[in-house]
Order: sequence, then C-alpha cells, then structure tokens
Amino acid sequence: MVITNEEGLITFINTQTQNIFGYNKKELIGKNLEILIPKRFVGNHYKHIANFHSDPKLRPMGEGLNLWGLRKDGSEFPVEISLSPLKSNGATHVIAAVRDISDKRKSEATQKELEDKLQLSKRMESLGLLAGGVAHDLNNILGPILAYPDLILTELPKNTPVKNDLMMIKDAATYASNLINDMLTLARRGKYSMASVSLNDIVNSFFNSAKVSELNKNNKDIEIIFDLADDLNNIKGSKTHLLEVVMNLVINAFEAIRKRKGTIMISTYNENVKPEALLYDDIEGGNYSVLTIADTGRGIKEEDLPHIFEPFYSKKTMGISGSGLGLSIVWGIVKDHGGYIDISAGKKKNTKFSLFFPATDSDEQPSRKDITNLEGNESILVVDDESKQRQVADRVLSSLGYDVKTLSTSAEAIEYLKKPK
Repeated sequence: MVITNEEGLITFINTQTQNIFGYNKKELIGKNLEILIPKRFVGNHYKHIANFHSDPKLRPMGEGLNLWGLRKDGSEFPVEISLSPLKSNGATHVIAAVRDISDKRKSEATQKELEDKLQLSKRMESLGLLAGGVAHDLNNILGPILAYPDLILTELPKNTPVKNDLMMIKDAATYASNLINDMLTLARRGKYSMASVSLNDIVNSFFNSAKVSELNKNNKDIEIIFDLADDLNNIKGSKTHLLEVVMNLVINAFEAIRKRKGTIMISTYNENVKPEALLYDDIEGGNYSVLTIADTGRGIKEEDLPHIFEPFYSKKTMGISGSGLGLSIVWGIVKDHGGYIDISAGKKKNTKFSLFFPATDSDEQPSRKDITNLEGNESILVVDDESKQRQVADRVLSSLGYDVKTLSTSAEAIEYLKKPK
C-alpha cells in the first residue's frame, strides 16, 4: 500500500510494497510517486490522478488498463491498482493498493499459448480431412486421364502425329495427380512402412538426386553447406516420407533466396532434450536426432508463423512456386514420426527449421520384394464403385494378360466368389 498527498508525494508505504519495488522506506518517503512509474506512463498517471481527485471514491484501476511499475533496479512489471480517498485535515490523500501481477500475466500467456497450439492441431486435422475428401474425388476423375494416353499410344504407330498431344494431356494430369497425392498424404497420415534409418542417409540421398541437380543449375549463386554428425543416432521412420520432408524444406529454402546470393545450411546432431515449450508444440524429454535446414533468405513475417503449416496458406504463386501443401505435409510427416518442429525465423533474419525425431537403437529393416515383370495370366477381381475406374483397371490389366472381372459393390463381389468357377 502507498499513500500520497495532494502534491503526489509519498507519505506512507508498507513493507510488502517496499519489497515489490525494491526500495526501503527512507528512500521513498517524501519522493514523488513518479519514482515508481516507468517514464512512458507518467503522463497517463497524472491524467488518472486528476480524474480521481475530480470524483474521489474507491475504484479499481487494473482491469482493462495497461499499468506498469518500475523497480529500483530499473526493471518493469505489470500491476493492478485500486485507489481510495483518505480525508485528513481538510486535504484528500490517495491510498493506492498495488498488486504485482507478473505471475498472473505469465499464466495467461501460457494458457493462450496452449490454446493456440490446440487450435493449430485441430485446424490441421480438419483441413487434412477436408483435403483428403476432395482429393479422393479428384483422383477418381484423373485416373482415366492418366491411363488412357498410354493405352491409346499402344494401339497407334510409333511415329503418330498425336503422340505429343497425348503426352501433354498425360503431363498435365500427372501434375494434378502429384498435387492430389500431397492432399492424400494429409488425410492418410501414419500409414507408413517404418524401419531404422539415418537422417544423414536421407539427406545424402536427396542431395544426390536429379531434383537437386536441377535446383543447383537454376540457382548457381546459392551455396549449400553440410554439417552432418558422424555419430548420429538412427530413428524409426519411413525413408520415402522423410525424403519428402527434406525435399519440401530445401525447395522452400531455395525459393526464399531465389535470384540472390545466399546460403543453405544442412546439419544433423544428437541432443538430449529436456521437456520444454517450442514455438508450435511442447517437446517431451529424451534423446533425439535433430535435422536443421536453414537459409539466408527473406525470412518469415511474424504474423505468418502461426499459419505456415496450414494447407494452402502460402505466399507463393500458386501453380508456379508450389501447391501450398509442402509445409503441411512436413508437419504431418514429422508428427507421425513422433517428432517435433521448431522454427527460428523473422523478416530480417535467417529462417531455420529444426526437426526433432526420437532416437532409436533398433536396426530393424522392412522386408522387400522387387517386381520386374508385371505381366501374368491369373484372374483378377476388381471392385470399385466408380465405373470409369473399373474401365481403366479392366483395360490396363487385360493388356498385361490377366483375366479381369469388374464389379461395383462388395456385395456383388461376395456373391460372385460364392459361385463355382
């Protein structure tokens, strides 16, 4: 509690308030109350006091107001204040009850952060389901467009003048199909074949691919620096999907620097992580293999950070720079591997994605059987509710030598299988 006279000078201060501000009684008695207020708020303070003296009565001043106190060491802290008048010898003194609400603000900030993370998780889930539903319908439409150009070409002379036209149709359909597959990745999360893999092997595999050769050819002023840990622990994951994670993040890094000189830095390392709050999630403690991909590009605006993993939330030119699904896919795949993502980014500084994957001691590898010949003479039953898909399946499988039967429902299939053959 602090009591001031009509001139704003401190006439009394209790022990608790002395402790809050870091002063002793002798240092404050007779001093103007300004000593306890940050300079930028002094003007507003006099307005509040003038309003109080015009109508002196008990009133809270913390609710809805941004009030701050100033400690002796120069640090500031949020406060709530209630004022009440004290009549003495014909003068009106002011009694101010001061409460340090630093812990309250921290609790509110933590609560808001948790709510934001929960909302992000719910948005990702709902948008993924929506994208998956749309993708399924589009896939049914695109199936025949993808298949028939090849089927038609098998029945035409090799030098047919319509070959280029058919291939243009197929290329356009392939681009659309890749976009749909990205959407389905969001919807079919977690359906991976997992094995013990090294993030170093994933990085090396991608950077030895034709895709990177193309990126390097078109971005000769961009330098790539590697810092891969020799003792990196393995993780349990899907090589195919982890390659997709690296691909999307590296392509984003190239595009962030595009048409300028810059650097992309790829690093891996082991880290024993304590439980803590990352930007998008709360990471559990344990041993992790960490992959970071950083660039010296344009950065990410602070207001965009909460949304960058949402499907189609993209600042790129749709259809030219990407589909708007790349980071959504990265999020989904990392989460399906039990991992976490942290970002260091800003408008005027480098962007760094840090991916944390739980380390494993397992060397488990999936069984694999290579298929070299697709032709056969067995009987195949195709069940699909889309007539166009049944027609495509019939044409393709029949061209490979199979005896094909197509049906539209599972009930029809059961009845068909019950009949003696």
